[in-house]
Amino acid sequence: MRVLSVLLGLLLLALGTGLLAAVPLLEHQKLVGSLLTASSMIFAIIGAWIAVLDPLVFLESPASQPEGERTQLAFKLIPLLMVATVVLCATLFLTFVYPFVVEGARRMEDGWLKVCQTASGGVITALYLAELWVIVSTLLPVAKLRRKKRSDEVWRNYE
Repeated sequence: MRVLSVLLGLLLLALGTGLLAAVPLLEHQKLVGSLLTASSMIFAIIGAWIAVLDPLVFLESPASQPEGERTQLAFKLIPLLMVATVVLCATLFLTFVYPFVVEGARRMEDGWLKVCQTASGGVITALYLAELWVIVSTLLPVAKLRRKKRSDEVWRNYE
């Protein structure tokens, strides 16, 4: 399953890079703007989830006490928050840099412009794929907890 998801990610990255190579850099700048909006919302939502789940309770509890479900879910969301943070920082950086890239592209020869568009397309595609991975990965632990809760309710009804 892991190999399949990596291969799918690489295929989508190659496809996105190839498609965005034909798009002007000015349009790439607009994509970065929408990516900034999406990444800031995802960052805020995951941060709020972690704040509600309060993983600091784990630090205050004795070592012999097992982790609760809330703490386990919070720990599963922390790596996703880190990815969302990296994407948000990269997007902020690109928002600052793209006006200079677009201005510099006006002076480039066609060959270098194509290379710049392809590289830009690869970066944008990778950031979008990272955000999609964060969204899907955020839903998986929540779905597991929901399924467990339903299963526990069914077992309680049979007892």
